[in-house]
Amino acid sequence: MNINITETDLISYFYNESSPEVTDYIQVNISNRLDWQEFIHELQLLRSSMTNFQNPHPTSLNIVLEEVSLEANHSL
Repeated sequence: MNINITETDLISYFYNESSPEVTDYIQVNISNRLDWQEFIHELQLLRSSMTNFQNPHPTSLNIVLEEVSLEANHSL
């Protein structure tokens, strides 16, 4: 199976909100993808730099991901 993984997918994966198929695909392939590793590392750094960090509410995460998707798929 070959899935096109986007930054949105990696953010969902980071917050344990991705589908089982995407999660499995990322876990199987992340060791071969330096760009994914770096992106996840940057998310970890951001999270660790925040005081009193809490995972976003699933509704908030969905709203952000929908907005990102709309921007990423915007056509002229």
